[in-house]
Amino acid sequence: MILLAAAIGGLVYMLFEVDNKNMLLEEQIGALSIQEAQETEFYRLRRLAEESTSDREQLAGYFFRKESDSIDFLNTVESLAPQAGVALKVESLEQEGSGNEQDIIIDLTFSGSYDQVTNFINLLENLPYMSEVTSLQMEARSSSNWEATTEIKIDIYAYDE
Repeated sequence: MILLAAAIGGLVYMLFEVDNKNMLLEEQIGALSIQEAQETEFYRLRRLAEESTSDREQLAGYFFRKESDSIDFLNTVESLAPQAGVALKVESLEQEGSGNEQDIIIDLTFSGSYDQVTNFINLLENLPYMSEVTSLQMEARSSSNWEATTEIKIDIYAYDE
């Protein structure tokens, strides 16, 4: 009888220990599942960052990160002018604002035929920069010569790379 009681007591103890180990094992499996999901997400994000490097570089090129980037913008505009058949003059280039809210204002005057001037305006409006044509005045100097004066505002964005 004592032997039977000891065997039953040992069996109950073993069942209790098995149940405790089972709960501990389930907690560890849950923690491993969470860790595996986090690792999968980490690798997915790292792969996305690697695959999007060229896209992010292209997108960054649309923004002025500093005032000196305006030189690249002006070079682009000045190279487009002869291609569009217009004579271009940069009237002024000014910086407005401070801190993270800075703009560069560029005043341009250009002349050519009506079609050349309107084509160049279209090119300015569609430049791959975060820019906005804020004013535009066009007038005929003669029947075949038009002149336009425009102001372009370009945002300078400060961001961490």
